[in-house]
Amino acid sequence: MKKRVKITLVFIIFLICLMTIFACHDCVLKGISSGLYLCGSVIIPSLFPMLCLTSFLALSGILEVFSCKLDRFSRKFFHLSGYYIPIFIISMISGYPVGASIANSVFEKGGISVSERNRIASVSCSSGPAFILLAVGVNMFNSYKIGEILLFSNLLACIFTALIATKFFKRSNEKAIFTAHSPALSDCAVFAVSNATSSIISISAFTIIFSAIVNVLTLLCKNKIALLSAVSILEVTNGVFELANEKVALPFVCAVIGFGGISVIFQISAVLKNDRPPILKIIAVRFLCAVLSFIFCFIACKVFKITTPVLTSFNVYLKTTSQNYYFSVALIFLSVVFLAFLQKQRIKSK
Repeated sequence: MKKRVKITLVFIIFLICLMTIFACHDCVLKGISSGLYLCGSVIIPSLFPMLCLTSFLALSGILEVFSCKLDRFSRKFFHLSGYYIPIFIISMISGYPVGASIANSVFEKGGISVSERNRIASVSCSSGPAFILLAVGVNMFNSYKIGEILLFSNLLACIFTALIATKFFKRSNEKAIFTAHSPALSDCAVFAVSNATSSIISISAFTIIFSAIVNVLTLLCKNKIALLSAVSILEVTNGVFELANEKVALPFVCAVIGFGGISVIFQISAVLKNDRPPILKIIAVRFLCAVLSFIFCFIACKVFKITTPVLTSFNVYLKTTSQNYYFSVALIFLSVVFLAFLQKQRIKSK
């Protein structure tokens, strides 16, 4: 019976999506084009080098130096192995879903178990300072101070989310294996590119899909509150932009940043690949972070006497700069290295 209901539900969803594609063909194409442009001009140039670097750190053995020293502290307060704190710090600097990517790299290396990886990935998730301070604070609200309030509110929310959420995770008696031997640096570099390539493909795919969904919702939904709620839940960048454009109170904007959107949650799940945690568990943790972000931002607004943000007219452009070309050259070089490695592995297998 359950299987029949599931098949029926999947078929209904398929028909709805199919009819939407045909009925809103131009809107879907525009959303996909916008998503592709966003990936090519912003996501890949900025996120791919960071994914390569963080994956390299995880594979090279540098994290073990810090993780071994922090293991007792991390287990006492967060009920997680010592890998959690350096992964959390890097994820706060880099933005989502880098924390999940590092946790998966440490797991594939054999440093942590799959359950430990899933727990670390669930609470090591935040938007980076560059997005909050510059894209949101300066570009959208025309205020660096607002960006700072959003950043520190979100940071506090992430820390308290980890302190609270990890208490409800199933305790594990497994100890982290701080391996002394690591692969050669050349192998670390190649595997880092391989992992980053796999992650960036998944991230870009979800970005394109959700960009099309948001574009269709903008066309079909006439109720402003419903549209703002749906867009904010689905995708963080468009959600924050729409809230800022409508001059919604700052704590709601901070809550959207803390939640990250269903798109980010799917990206985290895709990065973890096999034996990933249930989507609903990740959503619950992100919802807790959103609530705490709202509370901390609300308190900060009261302390600094900030009411509904007063915006000037602004436009957010996705502009290609010279830095994008440098990243593109680096991407081509890394791709050549990766292909050479695959060819080498293919010859060995024969």
